[in-house]
Amino acid sequence: MSDLNLEEAIPGHLITERTQPLHGPDNFEPKMASYTGRLGEDIKGLVVLYLGVQAPIGVDKRAVIKNLRVHITDPLVGFYDEGFFTDINGYSNHLIAAYWKSKNDFQSWQNKLPVGWWYAGITPGGEIGVYWERYEPSIDDTEIIYSHDDRPEGWGNLAEKVSKPINKHGYWGSAQDRIPRSQTEDLKPTGSCQIINPGTGLLQVKPQENLVILRSAQDWSDTLDKERTFYKKGVEPVLMKGMKEIEDGLRLGCYFNRVVTLGDPENAQQKTYSSGYALPVSQAGLMIGIIGMGDMGRLYARKISAAGWKVIACDTPEKYAELKAEFEDAGSLITIVENGHLVSRCSDYIIYNVPAESIDAVVKLYGPSTKMGAIVGGQTSCKAPEIAAFEAHLPKDVEIVSCHSLHGPKVDSRGQPLAIISHRASAESTALVTRVLACLQSKIVHLSAIEHDRITADTQAVTHAAFLSMGTAWHANAQFPWELERYSTGGVENVKINIMMRIYSNKWHVYAGLAILNPAARDQIRAYADSVTELFKLMISHQRKEFEERIIKAGEAVFGSHKGACLLLRDEILDQYSLAEARIPRSERRPNSHLSLLAMVDCWWKLGIVPYEHMICETPLFRLWLGVAEYLYRDRKMLEEAIETAMEDDAFRMDDLEFTFAARGWSEVVGYGDFESYRKRFEKVQTYFAPRVAEATRLGNEMIAKIFEKTRDGETPAKAS
Repeated sequence: MSDLNLEEAIPGHLITERTQPLHGPDNFEPKMASYTGRLGEDIKGLVVLYLGVQAPIGVDKRAVIKNLRVHITDPLVGFYDEGFFTDINGYSNHLIAAYWKSKNDFQSWQNKLPVGWWYAGITPGGEIGVYWERYEPSIDDTEIIYSHDDRPEGWGNLAEKVSKPINKHGYWGSAQDRIPRSQTEDLKPTGSCQIINPGTGLLQVKPQENLVILRSAQDWSDTLDKERTFYKKGVEPVLMKGMKEIEDGLRLGCYFNRVVTLGDPENAQQKTYSSGYALPVSQAGLMIGIIGMGDMGRLYARKISAAGWKVIACDTPEKYAELKAEFEDAGSLITIVENGHLVSRCSDYIIYNVPAESIDAVVKLYGPSTKMGAIVGGQTSCKAPEIAAFEAHLPKDVEIVSCHSLHGPKVDSRGQPLAIISHRASAESTALVTRVLACLQSKIVHLSAIEHDRITADTQAVTHAAFLSMGTAWHANAQFPWELERYSTGGVENVKINIMMRIYSNKWHVYAGLAILNPAARDQIRAYADSVTELFKLMISHQRKEFEERIIKAGEAVFGSHKGACLLLRDEILDQYSLAEARIPRSERRPNSHLSLLAMVDCWWKLGIVPYEHMICETPLFRLWLGVAEYLYRDRKMLEEAIETAMEDDAFRMDDLEFTFAARGWSEVVGYGDFESYRKRFEKVQTYFAPRVAEATRLGNEMIAKIFEKTRDGETPAKAS
């Protein structure tokens, strides 16, 4: 097509001197005609509204859809259409897309409607949900293109006229070139996506600036038999494959994509459109570096590469051959190299997956080789030494965005907390890290390094100390607790045994770094040992009144505000997972003093910790430990039995004595900052329990999965008795 026949894609009144380069080649001529809609010059911006109804397939949504339709058919609405689709999670959706020529028109329409009209009758937590997506792009931020001049789509239905064939289409980047603001700006994303939960049942999502909202339509209603066959068999499968690729395509810069069929399931039209939300600049070609390929490093490498990112990784030089052989099946997406210099010099985002006690030495060694302008982060459990190492040894042009998956390598990362710590970085770099780590499908929490260390101390340090002390005590008494009748009682005892075994199935440094290098953790572990000791002294001196008053007071402080709320755990679930060959009926179970639990709550009370405040960063172990403590304190009969046993029953006295020694011993090791003593103490107990670790890990995984399934995905938890 000759240039003489082509019209400028950007409206004449919006053309300005271009300072940004075009994406197309010089003198490019499209091979076929395309058209654009022309709005009036008085139009300054549009309003686009997507109203959706979501429910499991088979649930009747008609009443909710009718409520939306009554209001959307108002003459003040410029244009709307309706369609349906099934989303990535398998839910049925009805979607209304509506358009207005100005904010004033939209506001006039909205002012006629009652507050909350669009979610009227919806029950939070019920089967049917609704969503409202509103965008107000300026006219400088819009573009539209049609393959035919008589088939407008989307806001094109608001246009006053259709252009002649336009010049900017048919090449990569032409869509951006048609946006008026692209003449003077690069349109790179700024800021980050924010999720706001006001606690009203309405979740608010605020995207970053320069989000791309794309509507791409298909219409085969006029095709004849041969053309229709070609479309359905030749074109549509390829199209849908591409749509599927970006349906959950954060690695490509696409938040999500939905393919909508116009009409409804009973009266579907031969028209579809995809509605996508993406960033204008794809960074899928970036190289992700991982230094440290232990269990978590391997998890990250496999998850990140499976999402399509290229990974280059290393561990210590002596492990090079072993790692290279292990990851041969990863093809070109994971490259194993000999050392961190080779990772650092070519990676755009580098994750140090090394023990906290080694972070300074490793960053000092490899940090100076970091690629100019790269992003660097760590995955250690304690951020104070990590950030100090980065500040000391990384070049000043390097940005720092750290992270921490608050779970072990044997736990499914989906739904688990993932802390992202933007320490020295732009909003764009933080957004990139968030996109890369989205493949973990974790629950992302943005924290500062100080907040992270305080919360991890509150949620992990004492929890680990309690389970480490249990294992040490049972080892000191030469006991396998599941072989003893008094521990074969299911419920709470199953949690204690399974999680103790789970901790000792991991590597010692996983817990040592958090305990020793985090000052808040050291203080809390010492406070826990003090609580254990003080309560045990009251037990053996039979000071019942003081003991009972202290237990009740601590329980009121920690759990008082949650009376009547649903319990985090349920005994009938915990009963299923036991290492014992025989299970004792509940009616015949022997009460336990539960010193470890009583001391935990006593410690929280003394330190002023309200554990529920940290559920946003809960680890599986913390949820379990808080859950069993809550279960004990909110079951009055069980708590009274624990107090009675502590005072009058000697059956657990030797175990409680060794537990007290163990808690004090771990506190001393941590207080001295002695990694070597920590390792020896840990591995001694680990070796003792090694024969049953595999089975305990399997049971622990099943128990955690079941508990999270029941308490997170809709089954109503038990009420306290």
